[in-house]
Amino acid sequence: MLEHQACSLGCDTTSRLYRLGKGLSLKHIRTDVCFRAQAKVFLDGRSTMEDTAKAGESALVSLYKGSAGDTLDKLRLVRFQQKVATSASCVRPENLPPTLSAAKFHSLRVYHQVQVWKGVTTLDPQIFGWQAVGGELVLCNAT
Repeated sequence: MLEHQACSLGCDTTSRLYRLGKGLSLKHIRTDVCFRAQAKVFLDGRSTMEDTAKAGESALVSLYKGSAGDTLDKLRLVRFQQKVATSASCVRPENLPPTLSAAKFHSLRVYHQVQVWKGVTTLDPQIFGWQAVGGELVLCNAT
């Protein structure tokens, strides 16, 4: 589940992934060739929104210890089933991988932020998962 705070795989201007710290992504960058390839999509100023969403999904599947061919929705379902089968209490959604839609918006916001850090100021933030409210940018609600 994505939270809108400055912590764990996020920054002050993007959402974060529940219970996944920055250290995990740094470890994956060092050890996982496929994860590094997905990260390069966020650095490339020519990446499309579709490329960004796909790279984000693949990166998240990796972070949540899915297999190479898994989708985020499949991984979410499998984790839900595992938790139902082994837990005595109800399953908390924040303990599951994010939905595909939430992951897409998270990835788009991350891509936008990386491009801004690189000095690209021509991207419309409202196309990348933000809403203008009262003259400020706030996170869109992903469903």
